[in-house]
Amino acid sequence: MLASPDVLHRRLPVEPLLTLAAAGYELGVSVDTLRRWSREERIRTVRLPSGRLRVPSSELDRILGASDANAR
Repeated sequence: MLASPDVLHRRLPVEPLLTLAAAGYELGVSVDTLRRWSREERIRTVRLPSGRLRVPSSELDRILGASDANAR
């Protein structure tokens, strides 16, 4: 049995994505540093169909949370 049309058109929650400039500002690092971290897999990024990189907001939370824990 096929799913009802309502089920087929529900959207999953979408996590906010930040530009590299916005993420860099929040983290206090340059866009080039974020690109390097992305290549080194130190930060998770999402590549848009246009080819541009975005940083999920959860990555900022993860990094900022780790730096808060280290400051204590």
